[in-house]
Amino acid sequence: MPAPSRRPDSQGDRPLGPVELSTSVRLSLRRGDRKYCTFTYHGFRGDLSISIITSPETAAEATTLLEEHNPQWTGHKGAGDVTVGGELIMDEWAVLVGMLNAPPGIDRSHLKILDAFAFERLGDQQRKRVSEMATAPDRDMINGIFHTNSFGITLADEANHRALFPEIARINHDCRPSCHVRYSRHELRMEVFAYRDIKAGEELSVAYTPLNLPTKARQEAIQGWGFNCTCSLCTEPELSETSDRNRQRIQDLVRDMAKVENRNRDAMRVITDQLVALMETEELTAMMGTCTACSPWRIPS
Repeated sequence: MPAPSRRPDSQGDRPLGPVELSTSVRLSLRRGDRKYCTFTYHGFRGDLSISIITSPETAAEATTLLEEHNPQWTGHKGAGDVTVGGELIMDEWAVLVGMLNAPPGIDRSHLKILDAFAFERLGDQQRKRVSEMATAPDRDMINGIFHTNSFGITLADEANHRALFPEIARINHDCRPSCHVRYSRHELRMEVFAYRDIKAGEELSVAYTPLNLPTKARQEAIQGWGFNCTCSLCTEPELSETSDRNRQRIQDLVRDMAKVENRNRDAMRVITDQLVALMETEELTAMMGTCTACSPWRIPS
């Protein structure tokens, strides 16, 4: 991988703590003892670029995330007619990383300046991909794109960050999605996996809201993206009522698993069998592993 160029800021070329990160440090905000800057790395994963808004301390800790990836972790969808459930369909590295919420003492309007500057420092290819994304009409372009399309992530153990993955962000929402996403915090990479078998030509979908929410709560939550969900689960009253009963029962069973009187193999087997049946009915297969993995009856004697 070619070494990315290091561009000096107004205060000169400088390392970030003990690790020298090849970046552009051109704009920063300081509140009290904490400073927040825009860092741009050219040569990310080959010929890509990435801009990160964070503190210099977090940026220094994140330098290992910018190193060349290990190819054994990267997979792609095959050329067959059916994508099998559990198969990796696509993956993508972050293009922009920013602050999820304004840190104490930092006005959100100041973060908008950093957002716009981080975008401008990207390479031509990444700027074009980001500028083509949907934005909120009542916001500045880049801030609106961040608001509409970003995923909450952890950056070097700092949870207050969000990231843009332009291609993955184009996948539409469905309350019974065909896919789910998984973030690799060690590579700044998002992966899309199939929940179930997907036929060739079938639209991919993910859930923008938690899977176990009832209809009313899902419809309220989806307003944060500025649209109304029109999937069959939300628009057919009889189907919605049945689904809401099933999802409430799932939550009740999950709580039952934590009760002292149910901490035995026989009780846990009954609860788990009911959970699996309901999750298959509701097509909530992503939750299945979490619930069944903690069942004592699955642990070998």
